Amino acid sequence: MPPPPPLSPSSLPRHSTLSWSRWTWTPPPTASTSTALSPAAAAPASARCSTKCPTENVFSLNRILSGYSKSGDLSAAHDLFLASPHRNAVTWTIMMSAHAAAGRGSDAFSFFRGMLRDGVTPDRVTVSTVLNLPGCSVSCLHPFAIKLGSDTDVFVCNTLLDAYCKHGLLGAGRRVFLEMPNKDSITYNAMMTGCSKEGLQKETLELFAAMRRAGLPASHFTFSSILSVAAAMAHLNIGCQVHALVIRSTSESNVFVNNSLLDFYSKCDRLGDMRQLFDEMPERDNVSYNVVIASYAWNQCAGTVLLMFREMQKLGFVRQALPYASILSLAGSLPHVQIGKQVHAQLILLGLASDEDLLGNALIDMYSKCGMLDHAERSFFNKSGKSAISWTVMITGYVQNGQHEKALQLFCDMRRAGPSPDRVTFSSVIKASSSLAMIGLGRQLHSYLIRSGHRSSVFSGSALVDMYAKCGCLDESLHTFDEMPERNSISWNAVISAYAHYGQANNAIKMFEGMLYCGFNPDSVTFLSDLARVAADKLFSMEPTDATPYVILSNIYAKAGLWEDAAHVKKIMRDKGVRKESGYSWVEIKQKIYSFSSNDQTNPMIDEIKDELERLYKEMDKQGYKANISCALHMVDDELKLESLKYHSEKLAIAFALINTQPGTPIRIMKNLTTCLDCHAVIKMISKIVNRDIVVRDSRRFHHFKDGVCSCGDYWFLVSGRMQTEFAGGWPNIDKGTSLSDGGPEAQKRTHRENYGSGRKCINILK
Repeated sequence: MPPPPPLSPSSLPRHSTLSWSRWTWTPPPTASTSTALSPAAAAPASARCSTKCPTENVFSLNRILSGYSKSGDLSAAHDLFLASPHRNAVTWTIMMSAHAAAGRGSDAFSFFRGMLRDGVTPDRVTVSTVLNLPGCSVSCLHPFAIKLGSDTDVFVCNTLLDAYCKHGLLGAGRRVFLEMPNKDSITYNAMMTGCSKEGLQKETLELFAAMRRAGLPASHFTFSSILSVAAAMAHLNIGCQVHALVIRSTSESNVFVNNSLLDFYSKCDRLGDMRQLFDEMPERDNVSYNVVIASYAWNQCAGTVLLMFREMQKLGFVRQALPYASILSLAGSLPHVQIGKQVHAQLILLGLASDEDLLGNALIDMYSKCGMLDHAERSFFNKSGKSAISWTVMITGYVQNGQHEKALQLFCDMRRAGPSPDRVTFSSVIKASSSLAMIGLGRQLHSYLIRSGHRSSVFSGSALVDMYAKCGCLDESLHTFDEMPERNSISWNAVISAYAHYGQANNAIKMFEGMLYCGFNPDSVTFLSDLARVAADKLFSMEPTDATPYVILSNIYAKAGLWEDAAHVKKIMRDKGVRKESGYSWVEIKQKIYSFSSNDQTNPMIDEIKDELERLYKEMDKQGYKANISCALHMVDDELKLESLKYHSEKLAIAFALINTQPGTPIRIMKNLTTCLDCHAVIKMISKIVNRDIVVRDSRRFHHFKDGVCSCGDYWFLVSGRMQTEFAGGWPNIDKGTSLSDGGPEAQKRTHRENYGSGRKCINILK
């Protein structure tokens, strides 16, 4: 049925008491969209005529109007409404509700204005209906409700409270709550939801306790609000108590409540409890699967994620963005790059790849983390609507892969395109400028951060501290650190590393003690840059379970010839049950993952792998290769050190890939630990000898090797080696503020900039 022609005020029958002089009220017609049976179906055909009403009984009229409205036939309801000689508050409210349900809020307001002009007094249902209309000014209607005497009605007060909370006016909502003479469960639910959205977790819990004391029953909305608070606080005890209440109530089988419980256990890292609840749920929906898949993906449980995703596919729950976003996030951390590609292909088939901003950004992030920058760039530049997050993800991908020049250029393009950078964007760009030693751009970024209101961000502040330290500006680094309102382990590590790198051992120790006093646990960066003996005393008193600090301390002692101290550290590790994580490297060949450990003998092709490595070592010897035995075991003789260096896991993986792939094919390696100095040097030479691109992703960053050069510019390895060598030979006496520009790592960075560009064409973009 085609929609009726538009109606004008002159063509409408006017009610005797409706004043058209001050209000122009024209309830717009709507085409019939339903032929479903309803009470309106019993109405005679004359009911569709705007000049005759089938009944003068208002009650019957309202029943027929309600039937038309519920069936979606607003055109017939509109005709009948205009033809009726008698209308009461219910009549007008039915028309308002019908138009609001059809998404025509402005038309619903027109009916409300017409009702007032017709002299009909709204009842409590009318007031509640108007308060729920989109765009309604609750602060304007509140006095109107008081004037009508509805402000003491619990139904109207609940609607007022809910409207205030939805509009972010929690203070006004709290006043309504406190002034209510009577409160029910809906009252408390609305107030708890408002407090929860504003992050007032303690107040939400107090409201729940008051609700329990009042003897009011908790609904599934109540349980959901409290569980979201418990999840945000990671408060396992509160959540478990709520779970017990859910079991005793009638909400145990409610999928909405169970999804909230799944989310709670997920955020409290209780995967076992989450899975048990999921398996016992009588009903599951797409949200249930999304929560579980996202949780397993966050915890890197790849096999479980894929199994759950396949089960979700069978049930038809996968035509939406969230599960695919979780899969893509996981795929970025897996050595099997084909998983991400297959997900991308499925998104294209479903028509979701280009429509969802979330999925587009997830694709860019996944390809960047897999070291496939060409695919990431294609996804980014083919994206129709680029949000600020899209730009940030691509910039971060460039920085992760050592393409700092491209990151700065893309940041300039982002500024010209209009999206505003956020704290993550600035952190990535500052990191790029520090890697290129562009102190001028770094200072401009610092100034822009202050102007844009991101100065207090711990992410941006930590990046600035690290940038100034790496560029030789220790005073500015310390000043930035002192001004940070909030700090994290990265900012502490940056200052400790700066002090240690410039030979100020006492200050480094003081900062280290301050870091512990503030409750931050040291990591590998801390122990690479601090004095081992003082750090060891603090470390052993903390009893961490992470093996990384112990291993680094042991290596530092061994490099310094302090064998007894090194043995003591390893004994403490054994006594405390701290186990060192074994190093592994993975490579994908013909859609199959192969894993290698150091000196691995399990691969059936181990003899061919060793022969290939011997061939490569002969070529490297001709080019002047000299093994870095500092990267081998310290408590063995030099001959065994050289032998162990030959067969590190990434070298075995690369040799295996060279044997089993066509010449010119790029090689992608993933390693769970940091690549050592010797392996880094060897892979650079291999990339030149075999004329192949080799991408290695270790625990710190990506290394793109091509023609004997690494994208990282060797900076981290130069600094790491220098720190450990300086400790072994005693700390040099470098004055505060001494620049690195006279030599050392900075000289290497200058050479890198001469080869790859300085990025100065980007430096004026922030002026």
